Amino acid sequence: MKANKNPLVSIIINCFNGEEFLRKSLESIINQTYTNWEIIFWDNRSTDNSPEIFNSYKDKRFKYFKAEEFTTLYVARNKALLKCEGEFIAFLDVDDWWELEKIKKQIKILEDESVGLVYANSIIHNEQSKKKTIFQKKKLPSGNVTERILTNYPIGISTVVIRKKILTNNNLTFNSNYSVIGDFDLFTNLSLLTNFIGIDETLSNYRLHESNDSFLNRGTWINELEVWLDKNKNKFGDRFKRAFKAVELNLNYLKIKFKILEGNYKESFFDIIKFPFKIEKLKLVCIYLLIIFKIKKHYDFK
Repeated sequence: MKANKNPLVSIIINCFNGEEFLRKSLESIINQTYTNWEIIFWDNRSTDNSPEIFNSYKDKRFKYFKAEEFTTLYVARNKALLKCEGEFIAFLDVDDWWELEKIKKQIKILEDESVGLVYANSIIHNEQSKKKTIFQKKKLPSGNVTERILTNYPIGISTVVIRKKILTNNNLTFNSNYSVIGDFDLFTNLSLLTNFIGIDETLSNYRLHESNDSFLNRGTWINELEVWLDKNKNKFGDRFKRAFKAVELNLNYLKIKFKILEGNYKESFFDIIKFPFKIEKLKLVCIYLLIIFKIKKHYDFK
């Protein structure tokens, strides 16, 4: 069954003090070859010039909403969802930007009613090293993807377009108890209900800098993933036992890596010894030795 070929796409931008990068994000939407969109700009009580920057664009598709009070990210995302009038929903974080044909290519795929979410690959721009890397080196999974995204989560929120009725019909929103893994939680649950299509093209650009949540909340990510695993084991059932084992292994890897980076060398050393012999073990050994070498070099120099 074919859908409307020119549906409205609601693009959610959640913003708290994003003035440094906001214009580039907005321009990447304005320059899209697909033009039937609205921006739902949720201002989470910014104290910089973000509201002024957004409101300087005189375009009826730009819709500004100011939070009554500052909230966590996923509360803000849910409030923005309530303002969306489009048949489809996309997200663009203020420090990311899109390639020109992103929406057009994804909406074309979503003409197939059996597809509920389309996502794409992205380029990571490291602000410190000035290096660019491809987010996913392997082919992105499509179809019934639950097991594969549990094993190796490949979805960046700024790359997705979602069919809104799947969210509303199943009462699905972001879990506001999370502050870091809310995207992972929602998209994993959504994958149980609909087909995903992964586009291997890099249609989105992700800016990696010291203010990113990925930099600031590594410990929180680990804690929340541990809670998520405990909460969802029964929900996902025996069918995904193997995938959950992979998530548990990855969680253990992240915990040891975090211990090393936090300077807990003695405990992390014994954790590495007990870790199963896989490629992740070699990575941990390399990280451990590299940091120990740097410390030794520092004190030898002194």
